[in-house]
Amino acid sequence: MKLFFDAIANELNGISFSSTEVSDGDFAAFVDIAAIQKVLPIAGEALLISDEISLTNDKSVFLRGIITHLIATQTLHTAAFLSLYRELEKNNLRPCVVKGVVCARLYPQPDARLSGDFDLLISPCEAEKYADVLKRHGFETVNKDDKSFDSFEMTFARRDGLRLEVHKALFPPYGRTAKLNDVLGDVFSDCVELMTDGISVRALSPTRHLLYLILHAFKHFVMSGFGIRQVCDIALFAKAYAKEIDAEFVAESLFSVRAAVFSSAVFGVAIARLGFSSNDFLPLISLLPQNVNPSPLAADIVSGGIYGGEKERQHAAAVTMNVFLSSSEEKMAGLRSVFPDRRYMADRYPYVKKSPLLLPAAWCRRIASYVLESARDGKKASGALEIGRRRTKLLKYYGITD
Repeated sequence: MKLFFDAIANELNGISFSSTEVSDGDFAAFVDIAAIQKVLPIAGEALLISDEISLTNDKSVFLRGIITHLIATQTLHTAAFLSLYRELEKNNLRPCVVKGVVCARLYPQPDARLSGDFDLLISPCEAEKYADVLKRHGFETVNKDDKSFDSFEMTFARRDGLRLEVHKALFPPYGRTAKLNDVLGDVFSDCVELMTDGISVRALSPTRHLLYLILHAFKHFVMSGFGIRQVCDIALFAKAYAKEIDAEFVAESLFSVRAAVFSSAVFGVAIARLGFSSNDFLPLISLLPQNVNPSPLAADIVSGGIYGGEKERQHAAAVTMNVFLSSSEEKMAGLRSVFPDRRYMADRYPYVKKSPLLLPAAWCRRIASYVLESARDGKKASGALEIGRRRTKLLKYYGITD
């Protein structure tokens, strides 16, 4: 995986490759991990333009073809999103853009930073108006069973491939995740205007946006994992806005939700693997726990995909999430992984929101689905349990749970 990290470090920070030899096996592994992590245009471009790396013509043509397609698709989706943003403004709607195009602006090639969807934060009282406008512009809710906007977020998609995640809150408003919203404070109180491809969009203030990026990675880490692209987003954002960020506010907020050690490890990965300097993140990192080992986090990032997407991790997610959501012991978390609470299930089975009495039916459906998957691959059940145990230990290692 060294070539993978070296390529990103080269593209983002101009760090020289430590190895110029790229075997067929190294190349195949590089393409595989970069594609899974959704950073192939970023890492692949470094290989293509580097004087230190010599690829065969076949490898160069193959890699260039994939990268060109991915960037072209992202360019089209970004243009479509910005056009839609103008349409929302015409309807007196000004959502707050998070992640996505805000982070992409900081990359050497903005459209090389791939976005599976575009995230919008809206005022809850305007939710139905957003839903009406989006449907008039060809969007449908991804979950056809959930026509209302009762949950804290909803996914909309259009036939041209454009997908939106529309949030009434940035994090699930229950359990310990509710506190993640609390520490962000009134996010609409100090929004800023950012220019993207000639279009002005509303965004969180630099302080709140960095805090959100870290907490978003934190939430995914607690569940099933997160990818290297989020580390890149955090590092580039923290570096670009270092002088504008209220470091004390960010650090105090991270300590208050037990995310400070984790955050120090994230910056440690950026420094040790991606070519950033500790000076890029001052004064913030000076306020976080020192001498935190980033290696276990780096290993978890590489093994988990962009959001810990492997099936075993998805099934193991309930174990780690329930350890986080409660103060119960690991064995209790194992039970709750089989029978998650109503709020957890309602976000995945919309009919539970409409009728809480259907919670047992949702549990049965979830268990049946898992049994069917496990029958197709007998290793999944034991694999998920082992991943759950290992990642629970990782939460303790980074001070997230006791």
